[in-house]
Amino acid sequence: RSKRNSYQEVKSLYLAGESPQEIADKRKVKVSTVQNMLSELYEIGEVDMYPWMEQNIPPAIFEKGADYFRQNKNSRIKDAFRQLGIDYEILKLCRLYVSQVQEREEEFSLHE
Repeated sequence: RSKRNSYQEVKSLYLAGESPQEIADKRKVKVSTVQNMLSELYEIGEVDMYPWMEQNIPPAIFEKGADYFRQNKNSRIKDAFRQLGIDYEILKLCRLYVSQVQEREEEFSLHE
């Protein structure tokens, strides 16, 4: 799916410095749609969302969400929401970030 024109357009706009909200406004879609597309692009290494996360998610909330997923590796977003009360979209990004970090750590340990 990441090769579709819509994904590539979102990627181009994001890399040009547009926020997910600006991209959503331009494309006349929900911001959650753009965030989901960016999350998929982030997951396959096409965009780096971490700088955007740092600027747009309060550090305490991001850490709370990331810590939850570090401790509960296979937890569902719904479970995290019930326990933490953090917005679903932020929780998705926290879970994705933690999975990417763990993947890199595992890859690094295999090469030692």
